[in-house]
Amino acid sequence: MKRGLGIPILMMMFSVIWAPNLINQKDYLIKKTTILSLNKNKSGKIIYQLKKGRYKIRISPNGDHIDSYIVGEAAEFNPTIDGDALVYEIDTKREKERFKQDYKANKNAKLKIELEKIE
Repeated sequence: MKRGLGIPILMMMFSVIWAPNLINQKDYLIKKTTILSLNKNKSGKIIYQLKKGRYKIRISPNGDHIDSYIVGEAAEFNPTIDGDALVYEIDTKREKERFKQDYKANKNAKLKIELEKIE
């Protein structure tokens, strides 16, 4: 009897622990200036897909729900703080490159992400 209950109990534990984490994940792909609405109790990644060149990324308002650094394939970019915004300068030499930034929203929030090509 004990032997037959092990697998169903394990499956129930898996669904209780892992399923909510998978449901609360949402990734955003950013290619141009946009406004994101982050919902309460959600987490995921903000993915910036940039073409070859030099970019300035400005995220406002500066909150505690996003990580302060952006990670590329070979480098990590830290921001400069300009008032209520995080400002990054990113240089990419590939035709298309993706950069990632994690977020975890504890409350509903709106972020304005401005992409500006410098060169």
